[in-house]
Amino acid sequence: MLTIGFIGAGQMAQAMVKGWQKREEIHQVVYAPTAEKQVASELGIQVVDTPAKVWEQADMVVLAMKPQDLQTVADELRLVRMQKPEVIIVSVLAGGTLKELHQVLGERLVIARAVSNINVALRYGYTGLAFDQYVDASTRGAIAMLFLELGKTDEYPEQKLSVVSALAGSGPAFVAAFVKSYQAVGQQLGLTEDQAQVIALQTLTGTGINMTETPLSATQLANLAIAAGVSTNAGYSYLTQGQLEEVLSGAVSATMDKNEQGDIS
Repeated sequence: MLTIGFIGAGQMAQAMVKGWQKREEIHQVVYAPTAEKQVASELGIQVVDTPAKVWEQADMVVLAMKPQDLQTVADELRLVRMQKPEVIIVSVLAGGTLKELHQVLGERLVIARAVSNINVALRYGYTGLAFDQYVDASTRGAIAMLFLELGKTDEYPEQKLSVVSALAGSGPAFVAAFVKSYQAVGQQLGLTEDQAQVIALQTLTGTGINMTETPLSATQLANLAIAAGVSTNAGYSYLTQGQLEEVLSGAVSATMDKNEQGDIS
């Protein structure tokens, strides 16, 4: 039995818990002082009253509290970290480099950073991982295998995690915004809210599956749709020659700028 402990229980932590709950061989425990009753009732996992009790039980500890609470948590873990230094730490904190995490938690501990999105709850998420020289190949592989249970995962140089965070971590919100606009257009053209929503969601889902299960690129799939309906080209050209990419680039840049403010010091 593998035990994963969470210090903090925000939306990302809860999504991970839900994804890993589907594996009987994984036991999960959480310290969530501001949401203890909610976490216990909604997620149905063990809740403890100190970070140290999480560490004592866990093989891997996920740091998911507010970044500004890291030093306080590190102080509370000081003794148990020395008693059980083999625990793997995975930080999903907004900000905080591996170097900074080592400075606060300890130089010899095994620490990784993970950037995921909320789709990990359904095991259709994406996670970017970053390691430093203290993490050997077998440990990297073991951590990656755990996150593969939650969807797709890849390893990145740490400096690329801000891009991964903006594209993958924030991606569900961006896609949801597109679906919302797609649905709104349908309603403006006379469809009911339900009709517009079904068309938007089914089109999104079907297109995603089509691109996942076939070797088609986005351009190739678009060309197939255009060939199936000549009028499609008019709308497609309007989108691709307009400001769609510029708008998306602006959204990603705004997200990255905000992420840079997530200093843990």
